[in-house]
Amino acid sequence: MGIELIYPTINLFQYNLREGLGDSDAMRLARSRSFYDKFLPSLTDLDLATYRSREQPDREFHQLLSTDRSSVVYQSLPQPLDGWYYPVQLGDTYALHLNFSGKFARGQPDKRPQDLDTAIGKLTQHLVQNKILPALDGNSFGQTWLVTAFIDNPQANRLDIAQSCDRQITGKSASDLRRSIDRGEWLGGEIFQFWTPPSSYQAELSDVLDRCPHTIVCLFPADKFDTINPQLPDTYQNWIGLCHYRHKIFYAYYQSQFIKHKLKLANTRIRQIGERLRSKNTSLPHLQNLLFDTLGEFQSYSENVQTLEDQQYTIEIDRDNYRLRHELIEHSDPSSNLGFLLEFDTKYSDKYNRQIRADRAHLDSGLKVLENLSQTIQGTIQIEQTKSDKITNLTIAAFGIGLAVSQVVSAIVLAQNPPDKTTPFYQTSAFQVSYPARS
Repeated sequence: MGIELIYPTINLFQYNLREGLGDSDAMRLARSRSFYDKFLPSLTDLDLATYRSREQPDREFHQLLSTDRSSVVYQSLPQPLDGWYYPVQLGDTYALHLNFSGKFARGQPDKRPQDLDTAIGKLTQHLVQNKILPALDGNSFGQTWLVTAFIDNPQANRLDIAQSCDRQITGKSASDLRRSIDRGEWLGGEIFQFWTPPSSYQAELSDVLDRCPHTIVCLFPADKFDTINPQLPDTYQNWIGLCHYRHKIFYAYYQSQFIKHKLKLANTRIRQIGERLRSKNTSLPHLQNLLFDTLGEFQSYSENVQTLEDQQYTIEIDRDNYRLRHELIEHSDPSSNLGFLLEFDTKYSDKYNRQIRADRAHLDSGLKVLENLSQTIQGTIQIEQTKSDKITNLTIAAFGIGLAVSQVVSAIVLAQNPPDKTTPFYQTSAFQVSYPARS
């Protein structure tokens, strides 16, 4: 007889940008529509305006379907599906919590044992077939799968069960792309975490998230179902917050690496400007074009360096928030052992922070190079303008001397041979060409 799961449940926490730095009103509206479309079918412009009016940008946690803070409002899935959506606003982030446990059995949650090898796969198929699963889009920056299930076989290998759940929901095995596994204890059961650290950050973020899914699997003893299952909804808010800060940290580092790549390309262009400056072309138009290119690179480069610094600060702040959420989850169950969750902070957050600091120290030199280039070009332009002004002045002086000489000569000629008063001035000998006499 195979291993069976009782009341397997999938929770998906997905995070979307609500407002990015420098967003226009049109961009914020587009982000809102992208989010609300995930769980509200046939959304009209009036519906969207109503939901947006309920948002409170200054709050770190705000329910989007409720006008009363004391009540929790879910968007139920269509019958007979057992599950719901729970959208919340986390400051500048939209978070969507999807909870799904299959179909109701006679109007009640289906607690019949299900085969381990197919139970989670069937749930994911239902999500896809019924178009319930919110897709990762251009505004998404992270998502976590949280799977809970009860097991009535105390001898079963919990790690094997957790790996099967992870594989069915993500299609990844433990050997896929260095998939790491962590484990601990929580609410009287065992908890496992699966994640694949990215090997590259140069791909589109949605592709990186798809290749490196983050999964948490919680397995509880079946004889504790009536005790543990009612507690789970009260823990979701802390899990939403914990995973939110985890993904914000990862997203900040992803952006820093993208910016780092842009700055490396900028360094190549800076070297090309230097090579153009060293050429023998010292014409003013050439130098002016060089100066224009240099100042443009300087503005773009300095903005990117500032953004890199902003990502470092974001990581530092969200590391504190992540640790706080970890403490709240542990506090809800003093007997828990969730130390493995802090490994993300000590192993990855710290590494991200140190890497950005090193990148900034290295890339800051590009600003100094651009400053020196612009000063050199401006100095060269001044020298060439001075040369040009001298040549112009000499030409004007020479022309003035020549004109003065001709006037003196004309005066002398006219003084020696005064013309008849009836002779026009242009016919006088001073304005005529003399030819040799013919023999």
